Amino acid sequence: QDTKVQNIIQMIDNSQSLKANVQRRSETLAEKIVPFNFALAGLTWLFTRNVTKTMSTLMVDYSCAMKLAAPIAVLSAMKEATGLGISVKGGKYLEEVAQADGLVLGSPIYFSEVTAQLRAFLERLIFAWLSYNDYSLTAPKQMPVLLTYTMNANEEQAKMIYQMMGIVEDSLKRAMGDVEHVDAYNTYQVKNYDRYELAVFPEPMKRQYRDTHWEQDLQRAYDAGKRMAEKISAR
Repeated sequence: QDTKVQNIIQMIDNSQSLKANVQRRSETLAEKIVPFNFALAGLTWLFTRNVTKTMSTLMVDYSCAMKLAAPIAVLSAMKEATGLGISVKGGKYLEEVAQADGLVLGSPIYFSEVTAQLRAFLERLIFAWLSYNDYSLTAPKQMPVLLTYTMNANEEQAKMIYQMMGIVEDSLKRAMGDVEHVDAYNTYQVKNYDRYELAVFPEPMKRQYRDTHWEQDLQRAYDAGKRMAEKISAR
């Protein structure tokens, strides 16, 4: 219980640092308006001597509406992102996405396809930029894209998988200009192989492959990230 309470307290403390800049600006502006609201109430009482009208000017507090509008907009955007399978920790990260210079996406491969969440994200991303006049596909801001895949298949089987996923990747390349993918083959399917019947994919074989290729996979991922950083710096 103490841990839960501490987590809640920590979450409340951290919430201030996760605010979007637009929230901070709206709160600052709203606080500056408060004295004018009281001044308006004072003038209303001075000229009308009517308590009801004076209280009405205090109730119609524009600063309150400004303070509520920004967080509601941010929460709505975060909720919609959650519906697409995207977890956003705070409003400031939504603003930072608009300033991004690179895009990194990852997914395991199931039945020769990426997850439904990534597929839905890519389709919404791509079709928003598709013109049905000339079928051009151009993003408002082009940037390098890195796709990371983990799969049970080996390298030869992966070639067939890429043929099936090529349409989405080609569309993404048309829109963004530069797309690269990094793969990890023959990965673990489950955490505990003792709970499942997986004779076709024996755990010792998986472990041996992982022990042999783990550092190579990490190096490929590092090199891909380095290339992306160099592309961004060169722009």
